[in-house]
Amino acid sequence: MTSTQEEIRRTAAQLLADGKADLVIGFGEGTLPMRATPFFALEPEAAQELVWNSYCLNNLALYLPICFALDPQAKERPPLPKVAIIVKGCDGRSVVGLIKEQQVPRENLIIIAAPCEGMLDAAIAQRVMGANEIVAVEENNGKVTVKDETGREEKLDRKELLAEACRFCTHRTPAICDIAIGEPTQSETPAVPDDPFEEFSRKPTAEKWEQFCREISKCVFCKACRSACPN
Repeated sequence: MTSTQEEIRRTAAQLLADGKADLVIGFGEGTLPMRATPFFALEPEAAQELVWNSYCLNNLALYLPICFALDPQAKERPPLPKVAIIVKGCDGRSVVGLIKEQQVPRENLIIIAAPCEGMLDAAIAQRVMGANEIVAVEENNGKVTVKDETGREEKLDRKELLAEACRFCTHRTPAICDIAIGEPTQSETPAVPDDPFEEFSRKPTAEKWEQFCREISKCVFCKACRSACPN
């Protein structure tokens, strides 16, 4: 167990035990390799199920507006909950956006900043391994060993498995927080400087617009992006 994960569990348990938070939103162990799942701790004991690893890819800010949503049929307005949320740099920016848009009250929010070196994408690992199901993953010293159901193993550089947004992220620490876990990640250098994003950013405006229109033309109005976006 990492020291960061231990500190997250201690912090969450203390906030719940002291009554400073009614709910802690974080990550729990996923049921599949390279997956972490959103986890909601309501009791100090439940905080021991929180995890922090390279697979905490979801943006937990998505759940904040739901926590503070009011029942339009309620005759009396109940007191709003006190919510603590564990965030990466990208999640933190979403939280700031929600605060600015008055979708969540800042005074009822405890922002817990966790260090982030970029999250790994299970879909990328699956493409590398092909059709066979991934059954085990081990990360050590910047290398990730992926094993499939046939027993075949592939040892990959961590950067090869970074989620797309993490490849060119230069703001891995939340802009605001109430509690900082571990040492903040101080880096303004993308993890993968030769990422296609850099190539796109150098294109003339007309070419950028042409590429954008080409990509957006594939939209089938499923509204999945709307549902997934915290803002």
